Amino acid sequence: HTRFKCDWSSDVCSSDLPLIENAVKHNVISKQYPLQIDIYTTHEDKLIISNKIHPKSEDSKGSGIGLKNLWGRYRMLTGKDIQISNRKEYFKVTLPLLNKPIHS
Repeated sequence: HTRFKCDWSSDVCSSDLPLIENAVKHNVISKQYPLQIDIYTTHEDKLIISNKIHPKSEDSKGSGIGLKNLWGRYRMLTGKDIQISNRKEYFKVTLPLLNKPIHS
């Protein structure tokens, strides 16, 4: 029971897929708690990926390595930081949009 709500006007970098995997890994997904991941861009050239938090047991709390790796990749490739917000009921990551494709 996962629902993606996407609204963007430019190509999304494939490096953002770990954020979707992260939401699936750390949240309960059921009829009672469906997982909705919102993906959209802003007028400030930012990509937002957010989801309502329905955490799995405390045992599944991550180490944050995946987010640190994503932050490091964006910092190295663009010189810009990503923003991570884990407040109240929502988890949100804000990424600068890439102006041109980056080839690994």
